Amino acid sequence: MLRPQPPRIALSERTARRLWIVAMLDMVTVAWMIAAGTWFDQTSSLTSVITLGGHHRLVLVLALASFAMLAGLALLTDGFTSANQLEIALIVTACVVSVVALAGALSAILLLAVVALLLGSGTRLLLRR
Repeated sequence: MLRPQPPRIALSERTARRLWIVAMLDMVTVAWMIAAGTWFDQTSSLTSVITLGGHHRLVLVLALASFAMLAGLALLTDGFTSANQLEIALIVTACVVSVVALAGALSAILLLAVVALLLGSGTRLLLRR
């Protein structure tokens, strides 16, 4: 006997685009951790922030797991165009795992942005005099 399919919810094009970007960032993270993870761990305490305190293998596994979940869900949701409640819950879980994997890199990027903003503001104040 066939079960009725759970109702599918249409996902916006914007949501689909963002989910593809998250999947792409996960794969970039995997590539970086394979290529330079040990270097990030050992070079300095600032670069070890990118690997969550010197754990590049953890970041690698988290990013790979998140990408695998999103890739599988992309197939089930027709490229993130529509999903049922279970698939939406799994998408949210994959995104949370991805945020954890990318947290170190995001904090380093935010640090650089704040430093650039402060340097720009300081330079602007010095040039006004």
